[in-house]
Amino acid sequence: MTGQTLLMIKTACPGLLLSMYPSVLLRAAIEQLQFRKFSLVWTTDLNSFYLRLGTPPQEFNLWLDTGSDPTWVLSELYIESCSISDANHTAYLPTESSTHNDTGDTLHVDYLGGAITGMVFTDALSIANTSTGVFTRVLLANFSTWAWLDADGMLGLAFPRIEQDLIPNNGVIQFGSHSTKYNSMDVTYFNIQRYTSDNNAIIYWTTYINRVNFNLNTNGSMHNNTVSVEDFVVWDTGSSHIMVPETYIEDIYSSIGMNYTFIQEGGHLLCKDLCKLDFNMTLVLPEGMISIHPADLIVPGYMEEQYCWPIFELSSSSRWIVGMGLIHNFYMVWDLGGWDIWSDELQPQLGFAELKAEYHP
Repeated sequence: MTGQTLLMIKTACPGLLLSMYPSVLLRAAIEQLQFRKFSLVWTTDLNSFYLRLGTPPQEFNLWLDTGSDPTWVLSELYIESCSISDANHTAYLPTESSTHNDTGDTLHVDYLGGAITGMVFTDALSIANTSTGVFTRVLLANFSTWAWLDADGMLGLAFPRIEQDLIPNNGVIQFGSHSTKYNSMDVTYFNIQRYTSDNNAIIYWTTYINRVNFNLNTNGSMHNNTVSVEDFVVWDTGSSHIMVPETYIEDIYSSIGMNYTFIQEGGHLLCKDLCKLDFNMTLVLPEGMISIHPADLIVPGYMEEQYCWPIFELSSSSRWIVGMGLIHNFYMVWDLGGWDIWSDELQPQLGFAELKAEYHP
């Protein structure tokens, strides 16, 4: 494809290539850093990226989140007052930066999994010891319910329409293009959808899904089922699991040979039992299909290592949301489609391909 505006992220293990939308924070910086590669940090369910703010630069490890726009870092007050905060967290220190500017604005952000509150400031942005020449707006969080987060804040990579009115190391991050090194087949692109109820705006990395097809093998007997969806699905690196609206969740579990009532009543799923499931799941979208296998959905570590997380969880927002538990199994391209993000002609796309065997989890 040509005319792509991309931020490439590849994690060698468990294997992910993202070509992410340049957020408000990075948009101008990427123009100066195209085709440069930088380190990416991967933990069990977290992608994070090191960048620097201030003069002299202070380094922060930020969680990459395609489901939100604000970029925020922790304040010294929060780290000192949080009873369970990680001693390794780094606070942004305004008095240590000669280029810090307090805008006087406050911002409160509600997420599906938490909330933050703080003051908005601007400061110089550097990436991998390279000054971008950009002064970016960032929230200095003095309140956060993300105490468990193994990072110093979040780097929001959603579309700017979502903004409020104010505003072991084992991978690489690359600006400007995507590689064919990691995928075993051609990339299939799916159009990002506009929200007609919100002035036809592009807000989230959202695709349309027609239906989900299931093929279940039970002791040699094949069972087929189709779950009609005809709705949007949000692809969110800030979420961990697949969130399904209540309307569909029982039918989906039944389609893969499982009983949702067991999960509702607090039952724990043994990973060894999930590994015995024999089914194929296909997401059918207007532009093509995405094939999913049981191994793509099994995530150990629920309470204890022998238990796995529920394959699908009930969505509290009545939205379909796909998180990192599934995303990290694919080679993915997040293509903005151009720099004029307010243009009605803009058509962002989300690309999928199978990873080569050596890069698959």
